[in-house]
Amino acid sequence: MDSFRSTAFFLTVWQTFLTALAAVLLIVLQDPEAATALLIAANLALMFALTLMACAGRLTDQRIIRSQLWRSVPAQRRPPGEVGLRMARAVLEETWLRFAKGAAAVAIVLCALAYASHDVTPAAWAQAARERGDIQRTTGNLVDATYRTARRLPMN
Repeated sequence: MDSFRSTAFFLTVWQTFLTALAAVLLIVLQDPEAATALLIAANLALMFALTLMACAGRLTDQRIIRSQLWRSVPAQRRPPGEVGLRMARAVLEETWLRFAKGAAAVAIVLCALAYASHDVTPAAWAQAARERGDIQRTTGNLVDATYRTARRLPMN
């Protein structure tokens, strides 16, 4: 049972890593704005969650034999007969649904971040930094306020 559980977990971690890598490559190669990139990532996370739920719903005892989980566990460590098949199916289904829940939560967070960063331009970030006092605008170029303050200190 533990070999099924750990193998299912690590196989799903690997699939999640590959999905995240594909999403990052897609976003980097397209070079969209920040809000659009976050929405793309959220949609891909949601599609990953939906794919995991669909696969978990279609999983049967006969399909588990052809799955990567069943083939990756050595034959001597598999429980024999129908009990082993049902146990492997239950473990894989539970693991996929947990990962789907996590992917949906990630999609929600990414959508919230995209909504929060919508219509924020680099000029708006610079204006906010100027208002906060981090930077000052002097004759067309930006000068660090801490540098100006340091120059005013007496030197002994």
